[in-house]
Amino acid sequence: MKVLAAICLLVVGASAQVGPSGIISPDGNNVQFTHEQAHSIVLIGPSGLVTKDGKNIQLTHGQATLNAAIPVPAPQWTPATVLLDGPSGIVMSDGTLVQKRAKRHLIGEGGAVLSDGTLVQFNHGVSAPHIILEGPSGILWSTGQLTQKRAKRALIGPSGMLLADGTPVQFTQAEGQLRAKLTPDQSSRAIVVGPSGAVTLDGNNVQFAAPAAATVLLDGPSGTVMSDGTLVQKRAKRALIGPSGMLLADGTPVQFSQAEGQLRAKLTPDQSSRAIVVGPSGAVTLDGNNVQFAAPAVATVLLDGPSGTVMSDGTLVQKRAKRSLIGPSGMITADGTPVQFTQAEGQVRATLTAEQNARAVVVGPSGIVNSDGVNTQFAAPAAPHVIIDGPSGQVLSDGSLVQKVVKRSLPLVGPSGAILADGTPIQLPAGVTIASAGPSGVVLSNGQNIQYS
Repeated sequence: MKVLAAICLLVVGASAQVGPSGIISPDGNNVQFTHEQAHSIVLIGPSGLVTKDGKNIQLTHGQATLNAAIPVPAPQWTPATVLLDGPSGIVMSDGTLVQKRAKRHLIGEGGAVLSDGTLVQFNHGVSAPHIILEGPSGILWSTGQLTQKRAKRALIGPSGMLLADGTPVQFTQAEGQLRAKLTPDQSSRAIVVGPSGAVTLDGNNVQFAAPAAATVLLDGPSGTVMSDGTLVQKRAKRALIGPSGMLLADGTPVQFSQAEGQLRAKLTPDQSSRAIVVGPSGAVTLDGNNVQFAAPAVATVLLDGPSGTVMSDGTLVQKRAKRSLIGPSGMITADGTPVQFTQAEGQVRATLTAEQNARAVVVGPSGIVNSDGVNTQFAAPAAPHVIIDGPSGQVLSDGSLVQKVVKRSLPLVGPSGAILADGTPIQLPAGVTIASAGPSGVVLSNGQNIQYS
């Protein structure tokens, strides 16, 4: 940063004086320029100041009248020079330390594009910067800007690398294995290494050859060792097979289920020793000579009793229980189980004869399902009629009681609420009363209206 030392010389008298750091007026209304304004002054004239950024300063009529008409040249500053240039920065003659930055790749008249993609716009009216000094780690531009060059990989080994700025980088195990395929010269120039090749600094990329197919190095009874080091486990074979289980080649015992044991009993010892999978229709063997079971014969009835049947394959078939003893309130099934009728079923059965009750299996309101399949349909009941008609209700011929709905022409009003003409109860809020009640609704004291349904 350049240091500006500006001294305003004041002329004794009644005139205003304009200098590079401000304006001094005889009336005491002095104007102090900011640091940016003082550095941007190009020319001082009788009516104002011209600046680099275009933000010119115009003197008032009074200041211009009092100002001496002799133009004062803008202050000139001696640029700082480089005292020491190192790999990461520069020491200037004014004591300023400048850090070198990333290299600019594209520079034009109006700006520059840095290597990291950053766009830099030059100030209007300033010529494009040019390189004054370029060192191994940075560049000094004519504008005083320092550009740090991108760090290069200096030392690269199989497990990591050391950057030019001394930063150590550890490779992952995968990258280390890939770099082992490169020569020392290729590894020192490699920027990015992937499974198919490497990208180098000089653009001479390295393409890896396609890996050869793995071959068998060692074939043993339980597995195989491939040329790439892969271990392949062989599928276990059933070595010893008996009626209740088997012993695998690796010594693992396997217990058969009861169903599989029964199926294996149909096989010969030789077939069972070669059988891998056994199902209800046959067996799959190791040598491919599968065994097909004969279709089972259809079971026939060996013994037919009152409660069930014994089939030729030993299956027991339970007959459906029949209702043997039936009374008005319940029945006892053929297996001795008592069944209690519901009140409705009991009322229906009370209308049946003893013979109908004995044959009835299911009794409903519309008819009967008999055990011999000859069902009975009840006649549709006659419509009930009014026997007694009273002020509050009616008694019908089927015994039904019908309650009459009492309607009120006016609501029944109490201190805490009212019952409307349609029977709807209303709870009144505290302090609210019914102001007026009519045949179609009521009006409350708070102005709310309630309409009858």
